[in-house]
Amino acid sequence: GERLQSQTTTNYTKLLLCLTIDLLGTSSNLLPLPIGETSDLLTAPLAALALRSLFGRSNVVFAVEFLEELVPFADVLPLATVCWVVESFAGGSDLARVLQIGEF
Repeated sequence: GERLQSQTTTNYTKLLLCLTIDLLGTSSNLLPLPIGETSDLLTAPLAALALRSLFGRSNVVFAVEFLEELVPFADVLPLATVCWVVESFAGGSDLARVLQIGEF
């Protein structure tokens, strides 16, 4: 009913936010070196905080996103979107447990 529709809308809104975070993180690779990778130093804490907020205050997701943004060229990995998929379709899985998302 109406509650399910609201949850579905919320879930797709979260997906859109995740895709945006991943796109912004990857876009730094389009900038010339060292500007692109230097910009990651500024955006890493923001992206990590955003993901922690989106995924139940998971410190694991925070740390992985922060490191992903700081390691050169690793920010092409769509971590936010992967977390959304895990939470949405495998919330009780071992991976969800490790990431501290979904049912954990």
